[in-house]
Amino acid sequence: DGHAALWAGGRAGARQGRAAMAAVVARGGSLAAGLFTIAVGAIHIAGVPPLRWSEGSFVADVNAGWRNVFTLEPNALFANWTPVVLGLVTISAHLTKSPPLVGIWLNWLRVCLWFVFLALFANFGFAGSVGIIVGFFSVLVACLSAIVFFTQPSAATRFEVSVGSPCTCCTRQGGIGLGKVTAFFCMLNALFVLAVGIVSIIDRLPAPCNPDVAECVGPGLFWNSDDLIEDINIVWRSFFTLAPSIFIVNFTPFILGFVCFVIQFSTRALLWMDSSWLRVLFWHLLVGVLVAGYAGNLGVLTFALCGLIMLLSFLLFVFDVSADHSRLGIDFVGHVQDYSQRG
Repeated sequence: DGHAALWAGGRAGARQGRAAMAAVVARGGSLAAGLFTIAVGAIHIAGVPPLRWSEGSFVADVNAGWRNVFTLEPNALFANWTPVVLGLVTISAHLTKSPPLVGIWLNWLRVCLWFVFLALFANFGFAGSVGIIVGFFSVLVACLSAIVFFTQPSAATRFEVSVGSPCTCCTRQGGIGLGKVTAFFCMLNALFVLAVGIVSIIDRLPAPCNPDVAECVGPGLFWNSDDLIEDINIVWRSFFTLAPSIFIVNFTPFILGFVCFVIQFSTRALLWMDSSWLRVLFWHLLVGVLVAGYAGNLGVLTFALCGLIMLLSFLLFVFDVSADHSRLGIDFVGHVQDYSQRG
């Protein structure tokens, strides 16, 4: 009986060991599938037209091709960026304790369904044969997740690898160093992005009204004294509209510039964007690629400035030089309150 119990215990231990190994393989496969999906997305957008430098007008609109890919317009965004975004969501689950869409990773059955979704909507239809290969790999990960769900449902679904510590860029301490230099360039970049947004809006405003043809109130605004309710201002409405496909294309640079500017003058608003140097890096990557296609050479220069901020943020993130950590934002409200209290 003792030998039988020992043998049975050994078999149970072997089964548990195999189940634990399957969970580890499934976690590794999920991380790999996320990376492969990002690669599929990179291949899909590899044909984006390069940024051009205008030899004529400094703000000539010469980068429409770039803007058509790097845009927040819903149809183009989903068509171009689905694999990259879903791939980033997948790998972020393993690189942070609070990933986006955290509900996906609560159990292995949800993980299984996620990778089926990933294969169907972010792999098979993109990047030709490479997308098909990655799609079947995602299906394999889904099958492994289903096996783990039935054999070891309590196993962890994520690695939770730490990729760095937050910077103290929202504190009042810190000497003049790389952190403050980066903060200065962030402020300068906010002004550049705002300028790109303003130039872009001016360039797209409705054409001036011709007083010889109709009574004019302003660019694109007409006045009809004979019929006060005649719908004659369609041109104005075609620009100042909340229709996503038009509003996003027209106002993306200005909104991003406004957000960048607000960050510099508040440590209370949008704090998550500058709570670590890694987030600062990714924020300026997003801003750079979205504004580069606007306002001709000014947009290209703004993209280059974002690249400089990304490099500085990367150095601060990697080396974590505590002496150089400084507050990214300028807490204007806080300084006014402090001054009032001292007075």
